[in-house]
Amino acid sequence: MAAWVFEVAKGIGMFFLHPLFYIGWFYAVYLGYRRVKRERKDFHVRVQDGWFEFRTYLSKGILPGVLISLVVFAAGAYSSFSFPVAAFFATLLFSLFLHPAWLSPAFTAGTAFFLLYFLQIYRAEIPYLNRWLSFEPDGTLPTVSFLLALLLFAESYLLFKDAAYHTSPRIIRSPRGLNVGVHESRRLWMVPLVLVLPGGNLHLPLDFWPLLPFPNEDFSLLMIPYWIGFARQIRTDLPAAAVSATAKRVLVLGLIVSALAIPGFWHPLWSAASAAAAVIGRLFIPLIQRMQDQNRPFYFSRSERGVKILDIIPGSPAERMGLKIGELVTKVNGTPVNDDTGFYGALQKNMAYCRLEVVDHQGEVRLESGALYEGEHHELGILFVGKEKQWMDHAG
Repeated sequence: MAAWVFEVAKGIGMFFLHPLFYIGWFYAVYLGYRRVKRERKDFHVRVQDGWFEFRTYLSKGILPGVLISLVVFAAGAYSSFSFPVAAFFATLLFSLFLHPAWLSPAFTAGTAFFLLYFLQIYRAEIPYLNRWLSFEPDGTLPTVSFLLALLLFAESYLLFKDAAYHTSPRIIRSPRGLNVGVHESRRLWMVPLVLVLPGGNLHLPLDFWPLLPFPNEDFSLLMIPYWIGFARQIRTDLPAAAVSATAKRVLVLGLIVSALAIPGFWHPLWSAASAAAAVIGRLFIPLIQRMQDQNRPFYFSRSERGVKILDIIPGSPAERMGLKIGELVTKVNGTPVNDDTGFYGALQKNMAYCRLEVVDHQGEVRLESGALYEGEHHELGILFVGKEKQWMDHAG
């Protein structure tokens, strides 16, 4: 029992000594700073506070990290110290692009896999890293490809549960020179992983464990922070629907990669095939999305029927009324509106109370009303696509 307590404490200590854990703080704060700066430029107000990305980084990846660690431990999928070292440098490399989309595990874990693969084939030497990276076949590669599949499942889960919500609105110019609205989702999640390393002070706990081939009867545990990043600009659909579609594609990719990775524990070439499928598949997903967007109109464009809601400021009267992103406000205090000037003018008719006619996503009309209090946002907390002059003012 004492050995287990010592190994767990040592693993946790290594986690808090890992540089990525702290570098991720700065990366997440940077994402929040850039978002708030852009939102204030476009709308003169920010939607979420600047620490939103930081809180997301620290909290949202814990559950998938625990689940992946349990699966890895239950299967007895072991790794040498080479993988966390290779993954660390691959993650640092892709983080230099300052674009979270490149921090998908398909790219970071995939790059780590092929780095170790080619080191073992060509016996190449990397200055100052020879003591950390293995040049001999040690059974790590099948685990890396298996872990890559599990991380893709985690990415899909995080897209479903987090990236599809609280996206950031933005005003851009369409190819026709008109103002249109888009949403951007940029996330960085820290996923804590527990890896099983051969050799150490722990002994195999059960006769039937591990389920996969294991080199000896002793092992140790290592806990590392693993980054999963995501970025997408959403132009032709509601944010939740668009990101959920991406999540489904990543889930399918994870199933394909896992189907190729499991045979790799007995036939190593399958491991290489699974890693290659992960990298190529993850590159194709945004390409497919761009091709689909080219044939569809912008979702958040100006309409003669009313004012389309681009976003809702948290805690605002609009949020209390139950208004949703993508709905259409057709009347304010009984006055038809179809642009920002008409919206503001109708709102001034009653400074203490407002009544809205809203068309929801199914095309059904409903009425919403609420009291307005002194000091509250004069636009009800609704962000929408303004006139071209507004964009020119912001651009200047």
